[in-house]
Amino acid sequence: MGEAKRSGFLPRLPWRYLAGLGVLIGAIVLGFNWRQEQRAAALRVELRRMHQTDLEPLRTEYDAALSRLHTLIIDAAKMPVEQLGTVDAGQVFQGFRGQPGLYLRIPLTQAGSAAQIAQAGLQMEPDWIPSCLGWNPLTARELYEIGAFTQPEFIARVDEENLMKLRVREETLNQRMTKDRPGLEAAMRAPWFMLVLQEGKSRSDEHVRVFVWNLRENKLQLSARVRAQGILLTSRILSQGVTTERGQGEGGAAQANDCSIASALKKLTAPPAAAQHEAQSPRQP
Repeated sequence: MGEAKRSGFLPRLPWRYLAGLGVLIGAIVLGFNWRQEQRAAALRVELRRMHQTDLEPLRTEYDAALSRLHTLIIDAAKMPVEQLGTVDAGQVFQGFRGQPGLYLRIPLTQAGSAAQIAQAGLQMEPDWIPSCLGWNPLTARELYEIGAFTQPEFIARVDEENLMKLRVREETLNQRMTKDRPGLEAAMRAPWFMLVLQEGKSRSDEHVRVFVWNLRENKLQLSARVRAQGILLTSRILSQGVTTERGQGEGGAAQANDCSIASALKKLTAPPAAAQHEAQSPRQP
């Protein structure tokens, strides 16, 4: 049965051929990895080109829009309480209804810098104040979230990503540029901006400061300090305003409180004669 069997050992393996096969497999793997890395490197270059060149006009406009909003918010937060109460509504204020605007509600303590405002804006939860005024704005939180793809952070880690992740990022960028860009442009060019600054943790128990700007005219249309239940502090009418429709629904304490804030704002925008007539009219039993 042969000398190998008699000696108890297996036949000699063809190490020369196995070594050659191993070298061949290693070369194939190395070649595959090299091609993958070459494709990844080319995709990184393309992603940077798209982001830095194709998105440059949009990013410039987006950064300018955010900078403008941040300046308005910081200046509003610094405004002394005794200077609040401006109402210069007129027909422009009435025209805000039905127009896409921007809305942000953040704590007063987080309105001191652009970084604080952005962080608070991303944590903002929906409320009923605008809808109780008959408005349906885009929240600034959505503006931050939608516009994130324009920022350098979107491609900051491409050097750490493999080809598969890079392809996903490329597809995401293309989709955002196609689907989100129109909405982002509309938001950046919104005709008005409403800001609510909460003085305390809860707008149900604490005062809020409300500001409305006509962004097209770069004009503050309204500033007021109110609280829920319609208790109004520091207000004065500078020009005739207009009434707005009543808020919808009484579904819950939070909504009722928000609508009472909106009600106080509506009283500010009512013509002085109408407001005086309402105050003097006897209540119906």
